[in-house]
Amino acid sequence: MTCALVIAAQSGCFAPHGMAPLPLPMARDSAVVELAGGAAAASGRTAARTELGLGGQVTDWFGLELRGQYLHVVEGHGTDEAGRRSSHTVNAFYPYLRPFFFAGPVTIAVPVSGFAFGAGGGGIAAGLAGASVGFGGPHWNVFTGVQWQAAQVVSSRHSESSVRELCFGARYALLGDYWRVSIDPQLVVSRHYMKYTQDSGNSTVASTSFESDRHFAMGVIQVSVAFGDLKQRSRAQPAAQPRNQTPPATP
Repeated sequence: MTCALVIAAQSGCFAPHGMAPLPLPMARDSAVVELAGGAAAASGRTAARTELGLGGQVTDWFGLELRGQYLHVVEGHGTDEAGRRSSHTVNAFYPYLRPFFFAGPVTIAVPVSGFAFGAGGGGIAAGLAGASVGFGGPHWNVFTGVQWQAAQVVSSRHSESSVRELCFGARYALLGDYWRVSIDPQLVVSRHYMKYTQDSGNSTVASTSFESDRHFAMGVIQVSVAFGDLKQRSRAQPAAQPRNQTPPATP
């Protein structure tokens, strides 16, 4: 987890990308592997994401996932003086934990991750926190949620980023006993601040810098495939015991 969060921070920053699909109810005491992939687009921005999750439902009302997400984001900056289109690319991978809770048809999920390290006059810090709530059943849900992300690197190269997202999404799944395929569309409204400065260390060479503070409305479409003991089953009821009956009297 440490290395992954360092990569995310040095890459320039968590980028707006939407949320992982909201969990669906599954078999109790199950272990489930899920792979999700998707694409997103907004004015001046495109993104691709791949996410791998391992988790399960521990009790009737509680479950836990460990997930890791890889992001590839390209943000356009218009054209330079020569008329050439310019852009900035972010590649990042980070893991996080996501406990989730069921209360009848209501689902609540709380993703969280964080890391900080400092040495030699520099340091790295990165973190993620959020919450989402949805309504549905084993085959579908609709949800909304908020998510905050931040990353910072302090050294001769200074990089910082912060993201605030509001997500609206839905999920529909085809479900078997040990497999699930779902489609997961989302609408993401976000603010993304990103700043990068490279100190050349030489007074005759200019330092390089980049700064962006933008608001986005982004559409996200994902497809998820999961394998494990997914289908909820009714608990076996103890067989009814016959009532004691008085044997008939012998004539």
